[in-house]
Amino acid sequence: MICFEVSLNGKKLWTAGVKSGVVTAGVDYRTEPSEKQFYPSVDSVLLHINGMSDEHHIHELLSWGGIKELSVGDELSIKIVSAERCDEPSLREPRGRRRPIDN
Repeated sequence: MICFEVSLNGKKLWTAGVKSGVVTAGVDYRTEPSEKQFYPSVDSVLLHINGMSDEHHIHELLSWGGIKELSVGDELSIKIVSAERCDEPSLREPRGRRRPIDN
């Protein structure tokens, strides 16, 4: 299967992938205050590796490592690899049961 091998400052964090579904990798930068709980502070840079699995017709939301705050000077690498196995997600939730975000 195709996987994302994610490294930060030369250290491998996760190999994220699914047999059936989708995996996304993102980096967000926030410049203004937010009431959303997932932005810890102004000027925060956040990494997130998420996915959705539909193996065996069971839809699950996945996350590898949750949301990780990055700093100026951090070096992020996402390598596309072919692997028979990937790391287990740190979070696995049935689709449709995700916690609401306070507004």
